[in-house]
Amino acid sequence: MTNRNLLGAALAVGASIALPAMLQGKLTTGVIGFSVGAVLFGSFSYLWDRFRRSRLATLGDLPERLPVRPILTLEIDERAERVVQEVAEWLHKNVGEVNRSTKGVATWLLTTETSKSWLKGIGERIDIVVTSESDVRTALEVVSQPRLSTIVLDWGRNYENVKRIQIAISESIGESRVRVVGLREQPLDV
Repeated sequence: MTNRNLLGAALAVGASIALPAMLQGKLTTGVIGFSVGAVLFGSFSYLWDRFRRSRLATLGDLPERLPVRPILTLEIDERAERVVQEVAEWLHKNVGEVNRSTKGVATWLLTTETSKSWLKGIGERIDIVVTSESDVRTALEVVSQPRLSTIVLDWGRNYENVKRIQIAISESIGESRVRVVGLREQPLDV
């Protein structure tokens, strides 16, 4: 979360606390409410952002701005069938139920959703497309996005999802056989 976004959110919270008091003619109460609301929300948001970034730092280098809808593309020196099996097993063990479908002769789609919780939010949808490029080379694309399309701030949950999947694949297939092709962000209107 950038400082500009944080300041805007803190001011909005402060204004929402102060406005009812000001409308009733209690200017002093409104000003105090505004100040307290802005300071409390700003402090909480800043500390929560620091906590999330320190937790995510254990997954490797962090980009300056965490993508809300990251798309990770990997190239793997392994048969696609084995990659599909390894990824499906890991998702089932660590995330939950996995829906597996075929999108063509040499393309598979694995879909799962993380669980909802008060701390993690509404949850995320993870789509993984596995494409066989040859007998021993596979392309894998991991997309993690919030379940609700209206979410614009996720505190790094989706980035954490794609990085955890990357680490799991590297550990199960072998780090030397897995290469990161790119990490980009899906536009919000998709």
